[in-house]
Parts: sequence; C-alpha cells; structure tokens
Amino acid sequence: MITFDLEEKKKVDDNSLVIRDNLEIISHDIYTDHEQINICPLSDVHMGSIECKEKEFRAFVNRILDMEDTYVMLVGDLCDTGLKNSLTDIYKSTMSIMDQQIAMVEILKPLANAGRILSITSGNHENRISREVGMDASFIIAQALGIGHLYRPGINFVRIRVNPNNSNHRWPVYNLVATHGSGGGQTMAFINKNQNFGMAIDGADVLITGHTHKPAITVPSKMKINPHKNTVEVEPFYCVTATAWLNYGGYAIEKQFVPVANRPQIISLNSKVKDMYVTM
Repeated sequence: MITFDLEEKKKVDDNSLVIRDNLEIISHDIYTDHEQINICPLSDVHMGSIECKEKEFRAFVNRILDMEDTYVMLVGDLCDTGLKNSLTDIYKSTMSIMDQQIAMVEILKPLANAGRILSITSGNHENRISREVGMDASFIIAQALGIGHLYRPGINFVRIRVNPNNSNHRWPVYNLVATHGSGGGQTMAFINKNQNFGMAIDGADVLITGHTHKPAITVPSKMKINPHKNTVEVEPFYCVTATAWLNYGGYAIEKQFVPVANRPQIISLNSKVKDMYVTM
C-alpha cells in the first residue's frame, strides 16, 4: 500500500517540473496588520560580471529580509551568462556560469524560504543558454529556490489579494505584470515602449520591466468605458523600470553609454483600500 504525505506532495506540486505558460496567472493572498505591503523588483544583477555590485545587492536583499511585509519579483538577467559568441567578454567574468547560478541561489534562498518571492521570469542574458542548447537557466534557479511554480519564461501576471478574509472591509486586489523588456537602452525610447505595452494589458495596475539599466517610474493613464455607470473613466497605472546592479565600466564605456544610478524601487500597496505609490 502506498501512502502520501499531503504536505510533501504539495511541495512537489508547487515546485513543478513543468514550465508553466506565460499567460497562467500567479495568485497570492497576503495577510498583514500594517497599512501597506511592499514589493521590490530585482533585475539586472549580472552576477559574474566584473562590474556587478554584488556587495550592494547582498546588502539590499538583507535589508528586504529585515523589512516586514516586503516581497520581491525577479525580473531577469540575475546572472551575466556570458557565452563564447555573446557580446559579454567571458575572459573578464569573475566566475563560471554554474558558479553564477550557485551564488544567486545562495543570496536569494533566505527570501524564498521566507515566502518573500512572488514571481520569477527570465532575461536576455539567461536566454542565451536557451538559444544555444535549449536549457532554461532561469528555471533551474527557480527550481533550486523551490519556486518552480512561480516561474514563467517571458512574462509574469501576478494577482495579489490583501487580507481577503477580513470582513471589516472589502479587500483590495492588485494586478502586477513583470517582463524583462527589450531594446531602447541607449535612449529614453523605452519609456514610450513600456507605456504602450502597458496600454495593451487591461487591468494592469503596475508594469515592471528591466533591461535598460535605467531606473524609471512613470504614471500613464488609459481611458476605460464603464457601461454600468455610462461613464468614461481615466485610470492611471505605474510603469516601473527596475534598477541595475552594475558599476560603470566595460561594455558601457566601450559603447559610450552614459552612467546610470543604482536606485532600487519599492512598490507600496495599501492594505485597506486600493491605492499604491512607488518610491525610488
């Protein structure tokens, strides 16, 4: 007779061995006694790059762990992943690709163990391996962290309900979308690109991207027809371009890119009424 430990089975189901579809929504119910919960997008760490701000990134992760009701969304390019034929100079890497993944898992493991990671997607640097040999490096990291069920290869749709069992008020629901992004790094064209993409996602409260290494926050709006009230409503949403964790040098200087600041963002969601703001 075979018996199953339900808790162990749940762990196996949660850390799925199957990469789930991009359009499968990730849902979280978050409970808090505080006025708000916080979400930090983490992107473009480029572990293994000689320019990586590893010390500062480790310190920021420890800071998050010390903050109550603070979570993260992982938005790609966590590892530099330089291959022989890529633009990255592999001879200047500080560690092998395997060691990059091991280091990233070691840094993020306390967040995963504390249930602080809400989602994870891939970036163009990790996708180099997918194109070369068909292996998803970001999914391997997710598996090692025990959050395979939170991984989507291209985009994360994350639905968050805050205090859903609280009968004293109607709980707010937030929809966050995260994708690594592409192009536009040399100019500010990425602002328009991200805003236009956000316009295509009806119901998104926050669109999170990375890739450009230029931290930014914009608040565009879209018009929405309300057939029940016979009105046209203007609804704002946030576009957050996550900061990178790189010192100025190397490829950026060679290509005459201007230096960018390291300014981590915090997305704050009100726990009582639907309201949000972003700080940097």
